[in-house]
Amino acid sequence: MKNVLFTILIFASVFTTRLFSQNNSEKHFTWDVYDVVDKKPRLEGFKHNIDKYFEKYRRYPDDAYMKGKEGKVFISFVVTKAGDVEDLSISQTTDNIFNAEAVRLIKNTSGHWIPGEKDGKVVNTRMVVPVRFELSDKDREVVKLLASFDDTKGKPLFVLDEKIVNGIVEIEDYNIQSVRVLKGEKATKLYGEKGKNGVVVITTKNGVQPIYKLR
Repeated sequence: MKNVLFTILIFASVFTTRLFSQNNSEKHFTWDVYDVVDKKPRLEGFKHNIDKYFEKYRRYPDDAYMKGKEGKVFISFVVTKAGDVEDLSISQTTDNIFNAEAVRLIKNTSGHWIPGEKDGKVVNTRMVVPVRFELSDKDREVVKLLASFDDTKGKPLFVLDEKIVNGIVEIEDYNIQSVRVLKGEKATKLYGEKGKNGVVVITTKNGVQPIYKLR
């Protein structure tokens, strides 16, 4: 079963350290670039499955998540003989809301590619890669719950395993036992003034530690 991260969105200004250094330069190539090669470029640590990298390091755009949006962005770029990413552009997208994150993911791989080969020689290779943005079943469940709140009154309170959570937290799907919503008098009776806009209560399974990632 595909392992997809269940993201609980709580709005805070926090940051995370990036695994790969970002290459901000984008150049138009004037030397030979091959579209078809004998050996395609490979991302270090992920062999021929770049989707694993996307799943691990993708940050689902908050606005897209809250609206329950899913989509795909096709990124065109060149993997140079040195394994860098150059000449990057968006060739196709289902929604512009995903573009910035898709570009970030590809840029952060620069310097971490095993270059392509043709006729036994390392060459510059043109790649076109789809970056997918898909919600898990649990994500869709949470999106529906969030849609039931009145945005004009403010965001609901999030409670994870009886503790109020601040930041953005990611939990593996298999660790979610239940998600429920409290509103009105029930919410304020249990959580006081903090629960006036409603409360989303998440309970994880016993013995399995959630993965916390603030970003």
